[in-house]
Amino acid sequence: QNALFDYTKCIELEPSTYFYALRGVFYYKHGLALRGTNNDNFMNELYDLAIEDYSKAIEIGDDDNYINYAINGRANVYWQQEKWSLCIEEYTKYIEQELSLGDDVYWGYSNRGRVYLEYLEEYDKAIEDFNKVIEIAPDDTEAYELRAECYVLLEDYQNALFDYTKCIELEPSTY
Repeated sequence: QNALFDYTKCIELEPSTYFYALRGVFYYKHGLALRGTNNDNFMNELYDLAIEDYSKAIEIGDDDNYINYAINGRANVYWQQEKWSLCIEEYTKYIEQELSLGDDVYWGYSNRGRVYLEYLEEYDKAIEDFNKVIEIAPDDTEAYELRAECYVLLEDYQNALFDYTKCIELEPSTY
């Protein structure tokens, strides 16, 4: 609770994207810690506080990197709340912001692809995102494995076999 007091004091002294984003993380992580503990109401209150702080961080907008940190934070909260369309929207904003900053968009594509695959069953969109992940990190076995899973679900077994074979080539001891 000392961290919460300190973040709040920092915000009082200097309201900034940075401090709001960090307090948002505090609320988010404490909400995560309550998963599966029969404290759903308090968990959701913490998630709502995280969304408020992330939104305020974006609104202030005085630090591009922490704006994106806050966008990603909102996407992660929406993931925990199973608000898939909002999650996709935030990951898309995250990707656009990262591209505008010239930063690595790996996690944005990877996370958005997982939402498309695991929760929305939009396999073609998931494949597009995993293709981007593989362009960025051609040795990422998880991206090949997830893309292969999409191909199996689309009954495109030839491409699935290619991706599973690539996983074996990259990590023979794991696959």
